[in-house]
Amino acid sequence: MDGSVIRNNELESSDEDSDTELQVALQQGYLKPGLNITVPKSSAVNNKNGLKKKLEELNKNLPWIERMNVTVSRSKAADDAAKSNDFQLEMNFYNQAKESVKSAFSMIDNEPSLAFRPSDYFAEMVKPDDHMTKV
Repeated sequence: MDGSVIRNNELESSDEDSDTELQVALQQGYLKPGLNITVPKSSAVNNKNGLKKKLEELNKNLPWIERMNVTVSRSKAADDAAKSNDFQLEMNFYNQAKESVKSAFSMIDNEPSLAFRPSDYFAEMVKPDDHMTKV
């Protein structure tokens, strides 16, 4: 019985908080007739110097092994054909992903240490070691 009283008091407290917030919003002019709360528009900030500084900070010429990104070229003719054909668009996604994987595999082949896990690699497993050696 005490638990239900506590829950009811919590609900009543929550309702009172919500009512108070609505009353304050109404007094400050944020509420107009209807159900929506109008939010004042924020002004756009275009800090060009700050953006350039951040771009210089992020623009590091790191080796591929540190970035692991793959970029492939897109076919203009395929893009034009896909504008009105959803199936062609999906095929473009598929072909682009396929080319990306081929490109990544060739880069991994240049880094043999990436292709295989070291023999002394240790990771905590749910299954026992003897089961994992079978796998």
